Amino acid sequence: MTPRRFQISNHKKVDLGLTYMKIYHFKARYRAANEQLSAYYVDKNKAELIQSVTKVMPIASLLLQINLIQQEDLEKIEAAGTRQDQMAQLYQILDKGGKKVKSAFYTILEEQEPDVIKLGKHLYFFLLHHLKWKHTE
Repeated sequence: MTPRRFQISNHKKVDLGLTYMKIYHFKARYRAANEQLSAYYVDKNKAELIQSVTKVMPIASLLLQINLIQQEDLEKIEAAGTRQDQMAQLYQILDKGGKKVKSAFYTILEEQEPDVIKLGKHLYFFLLHHLKWKHTE
């Protein structure tokens, strides 16, 4: 099947199939860059996040609900003493999970504790909008 072509006023014909493919690939690259930057933020701010995150168990529970951590992981986090110990345990799990889990953690943290993210967010958006990131699998 050949892609549909449309003429827009007096302009040249537009190949919608190719346009959709370009948009799809742009969105995929954007998602990959966003995931990479979220993981980068989580890695670079480890010490600050361990000290400042207060809603460790709700965040871990949400990660469990979306199947990014296991029930055993949640139990290990809960068994840790203080919230800082719980965050340290969560970071061990995040490190094993990779970029996808760290990116989800960032998103959940942004929703659950926006004040914790606020300071580092400026650097995050600078990197997102001004640097070219290449996605590597």
